[in-house]
Amino acid sequence: MPVFFFLLFKIYIPLTGTELLALNRKIFYNTPQLL
Repeated sequence: MPVFFFLLFKIYIPLTGTELLALNRKIFYNTPQLL
């Protein structure tokens, strides 16, 4: 079902772009050891 998820994210990301960016930043700064 890759196409389904692609379409889902294509619709989901523009609606919550700022939230996802904030979440990615939070994860990135909270788990630097994973890098």
